[in-house]
Amino acid sequence: MNLRFPAILLFILSGAAATALGNAPVAKTVEELRQAIADRSYHTRFDLVATLTQLLSTAPGGTIAVQDGELGVWFFNHVTNGSSYAVGDRVRAKGAVYLGDSGRISTDCHSLEVLARPGPPPVHDISAAQLPEAADSKRLVRLKGTLVETFQDDIDSKWMYLVLNCDGATVYASVRMANVRQTLERML
Repeated sequence: MNLRFPAILLFILSGAAATALGNAPVAKTVEELRQAIADRSYHTRFDLVATLTQLLSTAPGGTIAVQDGELGVWFFNHVTNGSSYAVGDRVRAKGAVYLGDSGRISTDCHSLEVLARPGPPPVHDISAAQLPEAADSKRLVRLKGTLVETFQDDIDSKWMYLVLNCDGATVYASVRMANVRQTLERML
């Protein structure tokens, strides 16, 4: 008789936890998801449609960015279906907001479905003074300047920095070493 009680209690508690997660709020837009991140609303789920704006890696654990209107957000990619994605794809992304191992918010994408392939989204021309606001919005931007220096990251050799002079302001741009040639060609 004593052996059945803990098993029944464990079953009841497991069911309550699953019900609580099933009732977690669902962000339907990038704006709602960004608010959930700002509010540190762990376990908020998301199910949204947006435009893919950046792919640092399509492999599980890599990062991708999406944009909806003027706002964007980064995801850690945990999709393992082997599909190919391209910047500009209109996608439906599903996932959740978690507290990561480092104590920082982690936005994890578990499902990514291509709905359409309309081509790359528009790029917004900005000045160096507008860069902080543009970085916060996670939208695609173009900054005009002169390349004055490059150097490799001392901590992570997979990255290099480009130093730009943009109308007297110095801007540091990090670029993956694997993408340096492509990035420099696009800068011309």
